[in-house]
Amino acid sequence: MDVINVVREWVGGREVNINETPSRRDGRHDRELDFGAEVVEVDVRFYVVLAGSRHAMDVMAALGSDGHGRLCELRLLATKTHPIVPDRRVPNERDVVGDILHHLVSAIATEHDGRMDDSPWYRAILDAPLQGTPYLHDEV
Repeated sequence: MDVINVVREWVGGREVNINETPSRRDGRHDRELDFGAEVVEVDVRFYVVLAGSRHAMDVMAALGSDGHGRLCELRLLATKTHPIVPDRRVPNERDVVGDILHHLVSAIATEHDGRMDDSPWYRAILDAPLQGTPYLHDEV
């Protein structure tokens, strides 16, 4: 399987790698994607999150573009695949899931530098058992 490493960071005391699988770009999915009226094209990408050597999460990213090809909305759909990822944020500790998703948003924003509308934003949707992070939405 071909992969492209898009993020390599330390999160929660572990090396985390986020790898895109380009062969799955715009692949089939069964997820409901709710975009605003300005979105005319959606690019779907699939990422594998590794914590150390463990497959910790899967993330499907749906990038919504306007009629000028500028990124205007981003949806991240995250699924936990290993118990190393906490189900919820622990008070007074780093938000591991939030940190991972923020690193991915940053990488996507860097890739689209100069090709975003005036105020692109993202929203993360967490599959159970992930919970407790309703604040995972903001400007890109």
